[in-house]
Amino acid sequence: MKRKTIVRLLIAVFSVSLMLQACSEGQETVDVTDVVINIKSVAMVKGETVQLRAVVKPSNATDPMIEWESVDEDVATVDNTGLVQAVGAGKTIIIARSSGLASECDVAVGDVPVDGLTLDKDVLELNLGETGALTATVTPEMAENYTVSWSSSNSKVATVDQNGMIMTLASGETVVKAECGEVLDSCYVYVMGEPQIGDYYYPDGRWYSTPITGQTPVAIIFYVGDPTEDDIALRNDHPECTNGLAVALFSEKSSVWQSKAAVYGKLISDWAKEDPEASQYIDVHQSKVGEHLNSIMGYNNTKVYELFNADPANAEWPVEAVSVIEEVREEIHLPENTSGWYIPSAKELSLMCSGEYDDNIGSMNESSLLSTPMIDNLSFLNSRIFQIPGAFLFSPDYYLSSTEADKVIQMYSTTYNQWHIKMTTGYVFNQAKTGSSQVIRPIFAF
Repeated sequence: MKRKTIVRLLIAVFSVSLMLQACSEGQETVDVTDVVINIKSVAMVKGETVQLRAVVKPSNATDPMIEWESVDEDVATVDNTGLVQAVGAGKTIIIARSSGLASECDVAVGDVPVDGLTLDKDVLELNLGETGALTATVTPEMAENYTVSWSSSNSKVATVDQNGMIMTLASGETVVKAECGEVLDSCYVYVMGEPQIGDYYYPDGRWYSTPITGQTPVAIIFYVGDPTEDDIALRNDHPECTNGLAVALFSEKSSVWQSKAAVYGKLISDWAKEDPEASQYIDVHQSKVGEHLNSIMGYNNTKVYELFNADPANAEWPVEAVSVIEEVREEIHLPENTSGWYIPSAKELSLMCSGEYDDNIGSMNESSLLSTPMIDNLSFLNSRIFQIPGAFLFSPDYYLSSTEADKVIQMYSTTYNQWHIKMTTGYVFNQAKTGSSQVIRPIFAF
């Protein structure tokens, strides 16, 4: 029984084998007739990837296997799925092969382009004679084979080389620009030289010979030198103010000096000599031949008048002109390294109008000089002020000084005077403190 079962099993296996062989001998082989890559050409940049796909025709080909190849793997590589990786600049061909047939894709790889440029500074402040440096950063980081070009909008103020190094040549402003293809960035460069008469003084404590774009100066320099040499009070309070003097561009107020001077019946200097604090200052009163009439004393004098007004005993006859300075201090703020606003002395007004005058300014109004106006400095300053929109030109009026003049005793009255300067001539005069309002043009030391 067992032998019959085994025989039957062997016969069945043999029969199935014959059937399978018969089926195999009857199946047809389907050859590949074409290979097509979905992209014929592509432009890439270094680091970029592109997925290629190849289709074998017909779709029922017996052997549809595809092999990928890059002609130049220094330009681009391709893996067995058709993923292309850009390696370096150049051109190559990606080939897809199947059953002896091939399809190609032209690949061009370029450098990564620059799409952004930024300078490390928006504003650069330099002193004349200094050098500066700007650094340009491009994006993306992998960008290659690019050139940054540099330029200065005002090469008379500063130049820039192709490494971003800046050389200062003159006081003023320029715009340094860095460009790379279609992208650029710029930096405002401000160059400050030694102060010169006519320079514009800005709220940040810097001065320039030309107006600065987008900024408004508060004053114009009218004297270059050390004002603390004359004014001991200024030297004690502000020893750093050794560069010069500047006058307000946007403040010119009118005021009577002391409307009740006659009621008070004394010189301010008489009070100051008796006051413990005010007596520490140099006398505000200077005669025509006074020791300090030809000295820079405005800061000293203004401090004395402020002390006078602060004394309750003087509440009935204050020096009204001081309130003008207090208003200006609230309206126009100055850097800490200045003296703050004060009323100019007779000498400081003379410097403003006539410049340096070696002789006694108290004698300028003598008949031998009256036909010769001394306003060269003032004319120059006005030409500079004219370049600042809205700034106040000097008017042809009498300007009040902080220097007290002699009292004039007449038969029936005594007149208390203050030194003034007539701006159309530059001559120094004394006029009554109680007279009509006169112009006060604030100044400061820096």
